[in-house]
Amino acid sequence: MSIARAERLHDVPLPDGRKLAVAEYGAEEGYPLLFFHGTPGSHLLARLVEKEAAQYGFRLLAPDRPGLGYSDPHPERTLASFVEDMKVVLDHFGLGRVGLVGISGGGPYGLACAHAM
Repeated sequence: MSIARAERLHDVPLPDGRKLAVAEYGAEEGYPLLFFHGTPGSHLLARLVEKEAAQYGFRLLAPDRPGLGYSDPHPERTLASFVEDMKVVLDHFGLGRVGLVGISGGGPYGLACAHAM
């Protein structure tokens, strides 16, 4: 059984040739929030709050971490390399300042991004 890809799922190309899948949920023109799913997990976790995000004017950008969901693996991944991937994601979407949400195992990724960016 295969899982259908979300309508607003983007393949973001990374400089090393990998791609990172990023789903959008909520208000299309809302305040952007990077939404980091738990472990294990994928962008689909953000679907649970899509209605509320739209209602309150948030645009959730939910990346699949490397090797999870539709994103390509990165065997030497570190929190620092993930931050670099997120910088590419923000450039891809033309975003500067964003909010962060990290659920469970996504928390360290959100903290790393907040610290580094």
